[in-house]
Amino acid sequence: MRMDRRDVLAPIREVLWKLGLAGAALVGPTFGLLLWTMRRVQREHLRAQQESALARDAEASLRESEAHTRRIVEMALDGFIGMDATGVITDWNIQAEQMFGWPRHEAIGQLLSATIIPAQYREAHERGLRHFLATGEGPIMNTRIEITACHQDGHEFPVELAISPALGQGGAYTFSAFVRDISARKRTEQQSRTHEEELQRLNEALDRRVQVRTQELASVNESLVAEVAERMQTEVSLECSKQALQKLAFELLRVQEEERRRISRDLHDDINQRLALLAMDIEAVERQLRVTPGHVGRAVRAIQHRVVDLSDVVRRLAYQLHPSILDDLGLPIALQRLVDDFTTRSHIRGSFGHKDIPAVVPQEIATCLYRVAQESLNNVARHAAASRVDVELTRSRSALTVTITDNGVGFDAQLPRYGSHGLGLLGMKERVALVHGELQVVSAVGKGTRVQVVVLVPEEVA
Repeated sequence: MRMDRRDVLAPIREVLWKLGLAGAALVGPTFGLLLWTMRRVQREHLRAQQESALARDAEASLRESEAHTRRIVEMALDGFIGMDATGVITDWNIQAEQMFGWPRHEAIGQLLSATIIPAQYREAHERGLRHFLATGEGPIMNTRIEITACHQDGHEFPVELAISPALGQGGAYTFSAFVRDISARKRTEQQSRTHEEELQRLNEALDRRVQVRTQELASVNESLVAEVAERMQTEVSLECSKQALQKLAFELLRVQEEERRRISRDLHDDINQRLALLAMDIEAVERQLRVTPGHVGRAVRAIQHRVVDLSDVVRRLAYQLHPSILDDLGLPIALQRLVDDFTTRSHIRGSFGHKDIPAVVPQEIATCLYRVAQESLNNVARHAAASRVDVELTRSRSALTVTITDNGVGFDAQLPRYGSHGLGLLGMKERVALVHGELQVVSAVGKGTRVQVVVLVPEEVA
């Protein structure tokens, strides 16, 4: 049987086709797996690079942090000491060098107990270290304590210590300690205690002295209280006496005015009338003797003139003792008459003015104002060398005021006054005080004098 070429190649093509299909089916997944593997390798490589960069950054940051921490430790105000679990010094800053006298290169590598711990405390230090490594607990960890440290030269001094443990890799402990020299603070505290004790002693002594002084002052106070009470009683007695004296003075003035009024009335009603009758009798005798020689008539007329003059003197005395015009016609007319008589006798120009004066003025007030005006005019005539004097009587809402002003030589009102002038002013003050008034005297050398009296009057009068 003759086979055709196609027949021979057909199975081969079929096999190859199947092989091609199978290869194609195998190459696709393989290529995909290869691509996935390459991408994963790339990602892993990129991640490795990133982790390497992060590791480098972390290492650099750690180195920078360690350097920064080291600078902080070196710049710290306190001494810093690092120690491992065996008690060997691993770190030592500049402040620790200055505090304990050990240079850094000499201190690092030595046992802490052999450098700064006093001999009497070394065993306790080692025992405490062993106890902490065994239990993880220690009474002085993570707290501030005050202990005694030892300098390189052997002298001991107080320090404040704070220890912080840290568990490192491999489970090994390291210890960081901050140490502060508190010698100055202890000296200050000792000085403070000494000062406090001294202050306490002084305070106790002061308390004792205060108690003693208080007792003395209490005794003195009791004496003063008694003395003050006695003085108050004396002042009360003096006030009573003063009131009694004022009352007596008022009564004396009242009796004096009454007596003056009686004498004035007697002079006016009796003696003056007798003198008038005598003058009339002499005049009748003179008429009967006109036929007699001339010298007898002249003698009788001379006697008559003397009797008339005597009558005028008696009348004036009676008026000065008590002006009946004050009782009969009132204060303004009495003052006007007083000023007129003053002008006639002294030849000093005088004027009187008044305004809104009530018709009735209490007798004691009217007498006071009249007597002050009378005494002031007498002082002007005797001492002022004035050419004019003005008297004014005015009324305010509740007071009467008399003002006497002259243009005389005046005087220094600040200087004490002696003699009759001073007594006159004193008498006026006393008289005004008895009616609860106010006397004011204003004067200066070469500028005249002004005397003013203000007396309150009852509302029904004002």
